[in-house]
Amino acid sequence: MKAGVVGLGLIGGSLLRALGGAGYDADPAVREAAAAEGFEVVDRLEGLAGCELVLVAVPPARTAEAVGEVLDALPEARVADTASVKGGLPRAERLVGAHPMAGAETSGWAASSARLLAGAPWAVCPAGDSLEPLLALAAAVDALGGRLVACTPEEHDAAVARTSHVPHVAAQALAGLAAEGGLHAALAGTAFRDMTRVARADAGLWAQILSANRDACIAAVDELVARLGVLRTALGDDEATRTEWALGLEWLAAVDERRRDPDWREEAVDGWSGLLALGREGRAVRRLRIDDGALRAEVAR
Repeated sequence: MKAGVVGLGLIGGSLLRALGGAGYDADPAVREAAAAEGFEVVDRLEGLAGCELVLVAVPPARTAEAVGEVLDALPEARVADTASVKGGLPRAERLVGAHPMAGAETSGWAASSARLLAGAPWAVCPAGDSLEPLLALAAAVDALGGRLVACTPEEHDAAVARTSHVPHVAAQALAGLAAEGGLHAALAGTAFRDMTRVARADAGLWAQILSANRDACIAAVDELVARLGVLRTALGDDEATRTEWALGLEWLAAVDERRRDPDWREEAVDGWSGLLALGREGRAVRRLRIDDGALRAEVAR
């Protein structure tokens, strides 16, 4: 299957490097840089005709518009976006909402890597009833060694507000604890470094993401502030601190459980409804396909 990629920044560039196929970017300088490294690059969307799957990897504020342009320009292609916010995507039978759960604090074609998305889970959201765009995307994700987790757009945006978007906000808040520089900066250790790494991400991109997912992010910030209040109250009380620490470890254990290498079981899946039910349990799938008229997949158990 030949893939096309629209937008050759960190994510799109990494997809082109990993999957091959053809790429397009609105910026001639980016197209020139990708072509100089030997990749097939076209100078207009219609040049991606013949690509069975087209992945749209443009900034969030442009995603819905760009997806519409691709659907219009390439009437035979299955289309997937890669944006980190799913609200606002159009409904279309040739479209599947998608979000690879990988990234970096750097950006642009020069920062892209064929390894960035290797093994990454992908959130997938229905944009119509058809399974065809999902199956096309699933083949690409299998080639990357990844897995799919199905959710509705609303479920996706609420989840990533808590596990991606607000952690970036929290990293910014933590950076402020060293605002005085001097001794504070000199004694900033590995905990401070690790917890503020993503605060260095592109401000323009993150302003778009946080604006697009504002309501879910506000709800998650409120939860974080409430949790900090509980931990603040526990300060100086060793027993209370140990109790709260144990709660945190319990929550992290649940995250670690989903990150482990699962037992994969071959199963029939009842279309999008079955995939969404598995996703709500935090269960991923891979090797999704139609076999004798039925949707089948390997399910993480």
